[in-house]
Amino acid sequence: MSVVVMAVGGALALAPAAGADTVTLGSTAGTPSQSLCSAGFECTYVPFSNVYSPALVVPYDGTVTSFAINSGSTGGTVKLRVVRPAAGGRFTGAGTSAPVTIAGGVQSATTSLPVRTGDLIGLENDNSAVLFDNGTLTTFTAYYQLPALGDGASAAPSNVRSDRRLLLSAVLQFTKPAGGGGSSGGGTVPGTPVVPQCVVPKLRNLTLAKAKQALTAAQCKLGKVTRVRDRRVKRGRVLSQAVAPKWRRDVGAKVAVKVSLGPPKKQR
Repeated sequence: MSVVVMAVGGALALAPAAGADTVTLGSTAGTPSQSLCSAGFECTYVPFSNVYSPALVVPYDGTVTSFAINSGSTGGTVKLRVVRPAAGGRFTGAGTSAPVTIAGGVQSATTSLPVRTGDLIGLENDNSAVLFDNGTLTTFTAYYQLPALGDGASAAPSNVRSDRRLLLSAVLQFTKPAGGGGSSGGGTVPGTPVVPQCVVPKLRNLTLAKAKQALTAAQCKLGKVTRVRDRRVKRGRVLSQAVAPKWRRDVGAKVAVKVSLGPPKKQR
């Protein structure tokens, strides 16, 4: 599978520099109104696109020379993170900038982080800073918590939160590849893994055994089973589910169901 290189909040913005090309990945445009991690925890955030593929993907080998955030809070620090796709939906920490104290609003900082084609740009925060715009449905942010992902460590994100866009941008400096194409910021990153998720299937009218099979295939688990009387659904079949179909949850999330006992018994 190939993942089209894209940026959070819009197309890649280009700004040519002397002796090298530059491209801005991501965007700080928006209203910071949400946080993700609990206070006191350090988290690594990784933004993804609406098709559940990485959003801030490095299109060419080069160096990240600066980054910017948009925050609705002050205090604490952030660090730019580079993570590298690994097998099985995992990512490996591949670089970290110096910490920057959060001042509130849009702010930028210089750095020098070497990156490879296909690397992902993320952010590390040591507190529950307000760094996310909740007014868009175009991205979501996966993240690591307890502990945050360290450089050299490999793991799949421990949490997945939808509909929260990380207000982050980063400037990549690179040398245009032979054959051109660098000035457009285009290209694809083949084989980039996505974060594994439980995509809840439709269970109504399935037998309990079939429902369990469907949940397992979708990387979910069967949760609490409640048996109730119902006139419309045959005995032994799923009447309703606690989580609606197509909703996304962490791998292994449990989905509770109600199973029909058939119509009420006739009173004599």
